[in-house]
Amino acid sequence: MPGGITANSVKALAFSLGADLVGIAPVERFEEAPIMISPKGHLPSAKSVIVVAVHHPDASIELGGEPSPHDVGPYNIQGAMNTKLDFISFRIARYLEEGGYDALPIPVTNVWRYRPYKDISTSFTADLSQRHAAVAAGLGELGWSGLLLTPEFGPRQRITSVITSAPLEPDPMYQGPPLCDRCGRCIEGCHECADALSKEVSVNVVKIGERVFEYAGINKWRCSWSEHFGLDVDLPIPEVVTEEVILSARAEHGVRGGVMGYCLRFCMPPHLRVEDPGYTRVWRRKRPFVQGEGASMRDLTERVKALSVEKGADLVGIASEEMLDKHGIPPKRYLPDGKSAIVVGMEYPSGYDENPSGLGYIKGVINTKLSFISLDISSYLERHGYSALPMSGMPDDRAAAAAGLAEGGEERRLFTTIVTSAPLFATERKGVLPLRRRVPLTSERVKEIARELGADLVGIASTDRFEEIRGLKRPQEILTGCRSVIVIGVHYPDASIERATEPPAEAVGPYAYTQYETTWQLDYLALELMRYLDSHGHSCFTARNLFGDSTTVITPRGEMPDAAADRFAAVAAGLGEMGWNGVVLTPEYGPRQRFISILTDASLEPDPLYQGPPLCDRCLLCAKACPVGALSEEEKVTVQIGDRTFEYGRLERSRCDWAKRYGLVAEEGPKYMGSETNIGPPEDITEEAIAAAMERRDAVQGHWTCILEHCIRVCMPPHLRMEDRGFCGVYRRKRP
Repeated sequence: MPGGITANSVKALAFSLGADLVGIAPVERFEEAPIMISPKGHLPSAKSVIVVAVHHPDASIELGGEPSPHDVGPYNIQGAMNTKLDFISFRIARYLEEGGYDALPIPVTNVWRYRPYKDISTSFTADLSQRHAAVAAGLGELGWSGLLLTPEFGPRQRITSVITSAPLEPDPMYQGPPLCDRCGRCIEGCHECADALSKEVSVNVVKIGERVFEYAGINKWRCSWSEHFGLDVDLPIPEVVTEEVILSARAEHGVRGGVMGYCLRFCMPPHLRVEDPGYTRVWRRKRPFVQGEGASMRDLTERVKALSVEKGADLVGIASEEMLDKHGIPPKRYLPDGKSAIVVGMEYPSGYDENPSGLGYIKGVINTKLSFISLDISSYLERHGYSALPMSGMPDDRAAAAAGLAEGGEERRLFTTIVTSAPLFATERKGVLPLRRRVPLTSERVKEIARELGADLVGIASTDRFEEIRGLKRPQEILTGCRSVIVIGVHYPDASIERATEPPAEAVGPYAYTQYETTWQLDYLALELMRYLDSHGHSCFTARNLFGDSTTVITPRGEMPDAAADRFAAVAAGLGEMGWNGVVLTPEYGPRQRFISILTDASLEPDPLYQGPPLCDRCLLCAKACPVGALSEEEKVTVQIGDRTFEYGRLERSRCDWAKRYGLVAEEGPKYMGSETNIGPPEDITEEAIAAAMERRDAVQGHWTCILEHCIRVCMPPHLRMEDRGFCGVYRRKRP
């Protein structure tokens, strides 16, 4: 196959990134799915669907959700699991596209049409059902609750999918013993939530491949009472729950908070069930290995430490039960069979010492990285038969002190702790970060490192190129002694924007996913590159929208920098030039990438400004496509960068924000989600006008809005344009 891509190479990539299960389904197994939510509905060239799963640490399920479903506790690790799955699916999609195939990653969660939409008659309908895709990919079968059950983990995994044109070898569908024996424990558990499995229930019958499955057809509005709308489970819930009932209850009672789904918590396939009432009131999962078999405790200890470093930790320490007891944090308080704790640490770059305003950002990125590492360690320990609990509630600072990691320089260190039943050997000496030595770096080595980390584009600008840009912060004002600006670009899969809103799927969710996931990918890359620079004695700093040259776009994961972020830095680094839409066009990807800038005191050789053929031919499709007329077709703005002058169209930012930042215009995305919001911008856009319009928004739209930037979708440099009307109504990108 082109690019050397095979089913095995895709799976190997997924496992290397932290997946616990991977399966592949041919699109023929989705023939019974409604076309709007089928693989071919999203991607006409689709031949395969790749499904990836990350396992819930068992203890997070067994100990979370007590005494009430609202007391989520360690089950909060699910948020990190979702983020990790999005990370994995993005990397898989890029790998497939680089090999010459179309690839469309589907967001792991929180992207639904809450109401029926055209041919979709159900509420809370995802763009593609991940659980049905997982069954089609041979990972397991559906339980009565409607959850995916796998022979390895039961219902204890999160899943995501990538649709691709690659004809990958499929996995057979699951043919083992039934994983659901209709024991009714999910129904009993749901009595403590919203009774969604015992009231307003029908029977769903679906055909996947050659198999037919039956499961509970629940009223999703009832199920969402607390899980999505945060209403108190102890309130009297009406016999019939509708959208109107939900909104009325919220207005009257307010929000208590989300819950842990008890249908998941109380479920376990027969062959995996272990009763242990002293540990938990739900089933424990029988693990395939007996504790102590397969590796000595010394080997296990060393492997855990090595895995931590391999995954990116700066420090790792292990505290024994005795050491933890001495620090007032006995492990059994957090994990009933706890015998030791693994503490993993990372240090943020020194450049943030003079820029405390950026600490929240960099700590958030590091904590996400630490959560990925904790999931990998927990999975490894469970495979050897031991319990492992990340997000246990054990104070990280005290655990770090017990493990000998919190002496000297701890003010710049962040930690995460995994409590485990494995009696690991305590670290014999304090973990110490490597000495920082100032070492000359070359521009080529910095670029090489960035590409190894996953950057698609890398350029370097000298600080003097920013001198003539009006209204922009100077690099030296942000980082004292700054000498160079490194700009990293990450390209998002073409199919996510080419297929956005296209029939029959008419989906905008996959593009909204690329908006936030590309931003996160840039965060991770920037962190790792800064750690490299910091380890060589160089000060460095970054943040989202570092120079303040853009606003934000709303996504299901909150507001993210819009496509104009770091545009002037990208041009100054020679990566491209300005398009009429005010977004950087690159010769490789057109407008289909996002950027992040890193300031450093390292003296690096700058790249020349872009000198190739014009990338924008002023076709003005971008201005014509704007649903609120924010982009002028005639008036232009000029900017001086280095010795070149660049021009782009004048943008009325407040009108643009009305559509993309506040999600008030149907055509910008909300209507494709089934939302009723459609409020045009007034002539005079004031804070009061925005506030009044936000009050009129569709009440269930909330923060789940998906936005499509039409000015980017229709844009493509002349040399990259390819028409394929059977695929989409805009230019496709000609791939090399």
